[in-house]
Amino acid sequence: ATKDSSFELAYHGEDKGTCKFDFGENAVLPNDNVTRPPTVWLWMHAGFMIMAWGVALPWGVSFANRLRALGGTKKTDSWFVLHKRCQVVGWGLQLCGFGAAFAHCQLHSKHFFHPHAVFGLVLTAVCTLQPLNAFIRPHASPETKKSTSRMLWEIMHKGLGWMAVVGGLVNLVLGGLLAHKLSYASDFWVTAVAIGGGASGFVALYFIASLLVPENPCSRSFES
Repeated sequence: ATKDSSFELAYHGEDKGTCKFDFGENAVLPNDNVTRPPTVWLWMHAGFMIMAWGVALPWGVSFANRLRALGGTKKTDSWFVLHKRCQVVGWGLQLCGFGAAFAHCQLHSKHFFHPHAVFGLVLTAVCTLQPLNAFIRPHASPETKKSTSRMLWEIMHKGLGWMAVVGGLVNLVLGGLLAHKLSYASDFWVTAVAIGGGASGFVALYFIASLLVPENPCSRSFES
């Protein structure tokens, strides 16, 4: 391809080099002499997905699990409010991230050629359908015993939620490995993995600490 992106035989002058290309994956393979600058769409994809799967969604499930377990007589369902807000934000962010990935592949790559992309599609579908799952839930009453349908719904909703959040964290790592495999600049994928790992690690630290000490000041501050 020439500088103006037209595909024709041409002399490249000084604008030339070597690379390894995998025609099966339609991608440039790692080469010491070749690095690929990330596109704007790729930066957007990484940013949206880190905020969704590394911050908002993990905090949402952590609030639902740990704040609900607190004792006391507080009647406001603060855990539910925080859970809902985080999940709504995460829901929107992951859709934006999916859209950015789709645009990047449409313009610069091909769709669903790697486990990261296929797994991401499954996770996006699960996360996108969770609000509908919550909307059709059988309502429970504090005065009556949980119905069988309510218990089955809780197992499904919580199970899908945890599966999606853990899977999302795993897929962040797969995304970094894919960026490395495709020879994107190391400052891009290293930065993305470091920020995603640090953000999700902070949530994990809170969750583990709350398991060990449920009545901790941090959880109480969220409840207030």
